Amino acid sequence: MVGLLGQPPLAADEALRITPCAAVHTFGMRQAIDVVFVGRGGVVLAVVPRVPPGRIVWRRGAIEVVETAAGCAQRCGLDVGARI
Repeated sequence: MVGLLGQPPLAADEALRITPCAAVHTFGMRQAIDVVFVGRGGVVLAVVPRVPPGRIVWRRGAIEVVETAAGCAQRCGLDVGARI
């Protein structure tokens, strides 16, 4: 339930994997993050870039979420259909 809350911002090469998970919020956070929703087999179902503080995002069918620093998903080539 805590995730990145109260943690320093992620470095460009860091990520937090949360499983099982299909929804995250950014209430109480000070920086935007990229949220990658992952389904069965490690397939990326959705990428929500630069989610600002104070938001809720979710994806039906997701079984895990990867949170990264804002802009990291694009730099890493994470897109719908990719496998991680």
